[in-house]
Amino acid sequence: MIGHMDGPLAGAIGEGNSDGIAMLVNGDDIISEYAGASPLGIRSRPYAGYTRTYGAVGGADGEVHLDGEIYAAIIWRMIELFGGRRDDLFNYVVDGMNFTPSKPAYEEMRDGILASVANGSTPSDCSLVWQAFAQFGVGVGAHGELKGSKDAVITESFDVPVNCAAP
Repeated sequence: MIGHMDGPLAGAIGEGNSDGIAMLVNGDDIISEYAGASPLGIRSRPYAGYTRTYGAVGGADGEVHLDGEIYAAIIWRMIELFGGRRDDLFNYVVDGMNFTPSKPAYEEMRDGILASVANGSTPSDCSLVWQAFAQFGVGVGAHGELKGSKDAVITESFDVPVNCAAP
């Protein structure tokens, strides 16, 4: 649904979003336990309690699978915040892709989800989206920018807006 999902930002989002969609369907924060033949799955750790943030994307250990874990952790946090409303969140995440530009940074994915929320039946859900993204450094004023083809320069923000207006 989104073009040019490659590189240190968009490629990581693509990796993380596939985990995120799986978690929305399965309700489990561990990915591929069976396929990975490990109770911890194929990622570096379960998404509940995940600690890496946006500022780590494209850094010294920058790798799209590892960096994608940060985006997936944001989705897991939204799952926790939305509680039993996973279907609503699933719809926001998928519909949000319609509002997301080609080759996005994390904040552009956030803004796409927020646009979906604003057009949905419960616009106040934007506070949950902001809360999850801000916890991982993708709050108000966060910015990711490509520097060359393999590096990203990230400005983190852990701030949430005073009101829920989309940025």
